[in-house]
Amino acid sequence: MVAIRGSIVPKILPQIATMFALGAVVAMARSIEWVNPGSEGVAPMALLGLALSIFLGFRNYAAYGRSWEARKQWGLLITEIRALLQAGTCFLPSERPARRAASLRLHFAAATDCLSLLLSAAVRVGRRRRLGDPGAAH
Repeated sequence: MVAIRGSIVPKILPQIATMFALGAVVAMARSIEWVNPGSEGVAPMALLGLALSIFLGFRNYAAYGRSWEARKQWGLLITEIRALLQAGTCFLPSERPARRAASLRLHFAAATDCLSLLLSAAVRVGRRRRLGDPGAAH
């Protein structure tokens, strides 16, 4: 079975249905000889296909560039957090190794929760900016 949840299919289903209906109308019009789409040759379709491929190529390249930039930023964020936690361990009191490990886990959990809250706040502000909310931070 095809997984629909989390897919883009429900969003583009109206466009697919519209194109299907348009194709059916053209096929029906050709069968009763209202139109003859083959009389112009292949040049218009080739030109349309070329323009569409160039447009989609640029869009694909831009999307890949954005995802690569996000991946680099995320990697930098993880590296900085690890460095911060590693540097922070020198300020912890020197205790027995078992207690020190438990203390490190507790501090790491607190830092992770703090980062999660900061990231979710940043995502909310970004969403508000995209939607044009005047109360969003600038």
